[in-house]
Amino acid sequence: MNIWGHSWLYRLYIIVGLPLMIALTVFITLRSDPYEPEILPIIAPVLVWVAGLLILQWTSLLSDGVGPVAPEGEEPLPETADPPLDREAQRMVLRVGGRYASSAPTPQSFAVRGFLLITAFTIALPAGAILYMTGVVGATISPLGAGGPAIPVAVLPGLALVAIGVLRLAGQYRQAIKVGDARLNDLGLRVAGLPPPVAGPDPEGTSVRAAERIAYAGERHGRPVRIEQAARASSVHVAHPMPSFAARERGLALSPDRGAPPAVAAALAELSPHPRWANVRVTADDDDGVIVERYADPSAAFQELWLDDLWLAERLVSAADNRI
Repeated sequence: MNIWGHSWLYRLYIIVGLPLMIALTVFITLRSDPYEPEILPIIAPVLVWVAGLLILQWTSLLSDGVGPVAPEGEEPLPETADPPLDREAQRMVLRVGGRYASSAPTPQSFAVRGFLLITAFTIALPAGAILYMTGVVGATISPLGAGGPAIPVAVLPGLALVAIGVLRLAGQYRQAIKVGDARLNDLGLRVAGLPPPVAGPDPEGTSVRAAERIAYAGERHGRPVRIEQAARASSVHVAHPMPSFAARERGLALSPDRGAPPAVAAALAELSPHPRWANVRVTADDDDGVIVERYADPSAAFQELWLDDLWLAERLVSAADNRI
């Protein structure tokens, strides 16, 4: 999500806050004793400003989630038959049964919360060390006795935050898996293929790379469906007898090749040109059903575009059956 483009408060915080933070830091530095400078007052404005910046990012991401896949100003016309741009609205349109999981935290929200915890670790531990080194909080405790290691009291909140954060992140990871399964179940799908990691050489020997492709499969509206997703490509296959035709993206619009059934051509003509259809190709025949394929650079938005491809494939199946 483009927080800079969506939040005037975020832009104001950076444009006004950054020069003020720099000026305040320079002013405090010039006013401090050059022989015995106090470190904490000098870096305090930086720590406070960075903490505020990260909090703004976190709250914006949690409130807005993953936004539309298109830039502002490119919403489809209201009279067109396009699917929703909002991902949750799109899932509601595609849902075929089960409990809708929109009320549960999304995997994106887990990632944002984890980011906030890691940021808190990064700020809390150095802040505690600075408090101890500058003598603001000089007390220590020795849990193993007088001869054991001493732990500065100032770093205890940071250490406690690390311990709590590790436990929370582990629990959130498990919960994220459950939420992901529930969201697939709502669509009548399940994880059907997760190849084992691929081993590959690196300069220091053998390393293990993540699996390059994942597949989802299930039955929707009485038709077998399979989605395969890789870093730079995805395909949606709906198995249903279809007349042979092909269509591809031309100028961000989906255009059928010559010979496509009139019902299919009409269904494609109702879709407005949009960046979501970039690099999309559709093929269909009686043996394989309809297949929607796309190729793009890997991005967070690209990982969700198979929802649009699934909507498109099922719409074309319905058009061929004269059910639109």
